[in-house]
Amino acid sequence: MSRGLDHRRVIVPDPERAPQVAQLFEWYATGDCSLKEVGRMACRAGFTLRRSGALIPTPTAHRLLRKRIYTGDFEWKGRVFRGTHPPIVSRELWQQVQDVLDGRAIRRPKRRRHQFAFGGLIQCGHCGCSMVGETKKGRYIYYHCTGYRGKCPSPT
Repeated sequence: MSRGLDHRRVIVPDPERAPQVAQLFEWYATGDCSLKEVGRMACRAGFTLRRSGALIPTPTAHRLLRKRIYTGDFEWKGRVFRGTHPPIVSRELWQQVQDVLDGRAIRRPKRRRHQFAFGGLIQCGHCGCSMVGETKKGRYIYYHCTGYRGKCPSPT
């Protein structure tokens, strides 16, 4: 980032790393690769972090794929503005990557072995955590505190 003629900040893409970022978007947009695979592919291709020179870890690749700034737009106070800097990836490619990321984030419903009548409905009287059901000897149902907030003083 540098200063322009009117003393405003101007974004100047790094000529060495801009093609690498574009490549990450292209790899992930196909939907054939997971984030881990894209991170491994980036490591094999020698993509490095600017400051440390370390290989790009998977969470960093995920953050890069979520940034709108690479399209030439930016977000400020919850609104999207069109920037004056040159885009690294097209808006269509960025949106395609977001669709793939969001599609993978959809949680599948949990498969439950047992449906207990009061599961998730009652709370512990001591600590306020949820009570969960448990079957004993194949026929008796006992409820106990999850202890999510730490050790519960309740005996069961």
